[in-house]
Amino acid sequence: VTESSDAWRIQQITLRSLADAVGFTRKAEVRLLTAQFEEDRSIVPEGFTATENLERSVADLQSFSRPRKFPLIADVLQRADQECYAEFVIYTNMDIIVQPYFYDAVAALLKDGADALIINRRRIRDIGQVATDLPLILADVGWSHPGFDCFVMHRSLIPKLRLDGLCIGVPFVEAGLMYNLMAYSKDCRIFEHLHLTTHLGLDVMPERDTEYHRYNQQCFNALLADVKPMLVGKNLPYGQLGLLERTLKRGLNPAVFTGLHLELEGKTFLQRLRARWNELRFRLLHR
Repeated sequence: VTESSDAWRIQQITLRSLADAVGFTRKAEVRLLTAQFEEDRSIVPEGFTATENLERSVADLQSFSRPRKFPLIADVLQRADQECYAEFVIYTNMDIIVQPYFYDAVAALLKDGADALIINRRRIRDIGQVATDLPLILADVGWSHPGFDCFVMHRSLIPKLRLDGLCIGVPFVEAGLMYNLMAYSKDCRIFEHLHLTTHLGLDVMPERDTEYHRYNQQCFNALLADVKPMLVGKNLPYGQLGLLERTLKRGLNPAVFTGLHLELEGKTFLQRLRARWNELRFRLLHR
């Protein structure tokens, strides 16, 4: 994009925040990696390590009326897996600004055994800030956001994830990552209200390109069929809440798929009912 665009401006703020957080951390060793196409390699900033160039985009997998070079999330994570030696990999969207204490907080959250974290962002008004305004941006607590855009995962999880075809920049990629981590991790935790990441702009559901939205939805439905057998209702978002409260929250959250959760709730209920019936009949049998 051109340097006069909002995307360029916001990305510069994001990159500055990441570099500042690395300089601030005292509890973790952090290495910043970028995934990029060949034509973007020259703009990788100092302090970041460019991984092997991405060789394909969603435009190579399907024809669109308006071809756009959206990267594939599976390719991005694969580059991280190939390049890094870290125990954990963190993926964030290019417009997710982090607090200086972000990496120290992540290290603390991982201390008691979690192998995956999902951290929801705060959102604030975008009044044309630039990278030099970063302290004021970070000071604004803003409002909560229901979507997922910051993922921490044990590196061993990356080869297991089923993300075939999902492209970045279109809805369903974040949900695809979330349900994959819920399926394949031993202990994945979601944090809704921590002030660790910030996004410029108050929109919760931005405008979408119908064609790309339909494509990612098809990819998501395919991966969901693969991971569904590994999903457990109590481990999914709001799973620790009471039945009424978790059903309401899942229905209100556009990033959570209510039908799937109702299906899993029914499956869990039938399993409990079957177990109780078996226990009752076995007790009667031995009287």
